[in-house]
Amino acid sequence: MAAALRIGRDFHCVLCKLSAKSGPKNGRSSCGISATDWKEGGWDLPQSIELCRRFKGLGVDLVDVSSGGLVPNVTNSPGPGYQVKFAAAIRSEAHIATGSVGMLTDPAQVETILTTEQADLVFLARNCCAILTGPVAPHRNSARNSNPRFNTNAPGKARYADTC
Repeated sequence: MAAALRIGRDFHCVLCKLSAKSGPKNGRSSCGISATDWKEGGWDLPQSIELCRRFKGLGVDLVDVSSGGLVPNVTNSPGPGYQVKFAAAIRSEAHIATGSVGMLTDPAQVETILTTEQADLVFLARNCCAILTGPVAPHRNSARNSNPRFNTNAPGKARYADTC
């Protein structure tokens, strides 16, 4: 492993230790990583899995897994859910909870990621309006998919309709 990669890995671990030391005794801890920089010979998934094993040993409860954006002039082929495989591998092999990102634009896609345990949660950002149309949209989207777990007719929910 190149010295720069070791330094980056060790720096993350130092931050985790400091966070655990200064945080509440029974608090939860999370961090974010880029699972790969998409560069040949650069940071990759096996190194990320090892890093997340260390994180778990340092008391980290959840890792927000994304990829790329760290090395200039590197290309990848993004598509719907393209980063989910990294969260799934880390969750499975490092035995730590993960959050996934990466072009998550459809309620059914998100439901599949969660129900098949590819990740423990999903983070929605730039494309959230494709999924959400207000704070109660998960309830509304579940109703559209005939999911009986949610009662979308509960009082107070209508006021949030179609706001994003």
